[in-house]
Amino acid sequence: MNLIEQVEGDILVPYSGQVIYVRFCKCLVRHNLPLMTFHDCRHINASIMAMLHIPDKYAMERGGWKTDAVIKNVYTHTFSEQRIEVDNIIDTFFEECLGINATQKNKPLNNQWFYNAGKGT
Repeated sequence: MNLIEQVEGDILVPYSGQVIYVRFCKCLVRHNLPLMTFHDCRHINASIMAMLHIPDKYAMERGGWKTDAVIKNVYTHTFSEQRIEVDNIIDTFFEECLGINATQKNKPLNNQWFYNAGKGT
């Protein structure tokens, strides 16, 4: 706020949006980060807040969203590391259902139970 108050006139940033974006891209390249738009940063921010379990109320305030539906349906995405963790939880559940232990994991499964489940048998 102090910096804004020091500005004389109505122009806060004397650069065009294009100049700012080009400088942003150069910064990303310089730091070996993938190229992205400013709007991509908005998606990343929403996804990270979801990953960190930030309450919707705070995420909505920070992102300027009026409803949590917008955050959940448009802005949040999954991350590879967490996707692997979720897949492991699901795999473990089914392995326990099938009675598979760690030494049996690489052995081929008899998947007949899966096909029978779809037929209601």
